[in-house]
Amino acid sequence: MPLINDIPQLESVYIFNDIKPLNEEWTKTWRKIKSVHTNIDDLCKALQSGVKRYNQNSIAMSFVTINEMSSTDNLNQLEPTFMYTQIFKDILLNMEHGQQAIKQFTAYCRHIDSGSAKNIDEFENKYDAQSAI
Repeated sequence: MPLINDIPQLESVYIFNDIKPLNEEWTKTWRKIKSVHTNIDDLCKALQSGVKRYNQNSIAMSFVTINEMSSTDNLNQLEPTFMYTQIFKDILLNMEHGQQAIKQFTAYCRHIDSGSAKNIDEFENKYDAQSAI
């Protein structure tokens, strides 16, 4: 396992095995092992989630004002802006909020009457972080 864990081109390892308790310890020991599954459907769901997370992390974003676009001299100054944008994107994509945060957010939306009550209720009941943009 140490050899696999040290391969830089390998992002994640998902294990399909009948002896789950034996291998669950691997997810704690080896950072690239994401999960161990005994059911093929669970493995497929984990792979889909992993691919989606990988795709979200590889989305490039940068913000350039119209004035910066018109001047080629300013294009050389974009490097710090790009770096901060990447940090901002990483923070947004890696934030984890539980059910309590959703309840607080919907209570706030109801308090300021932001949008229809139907949409707020639907968000509160059906929101899933994995399906968010």
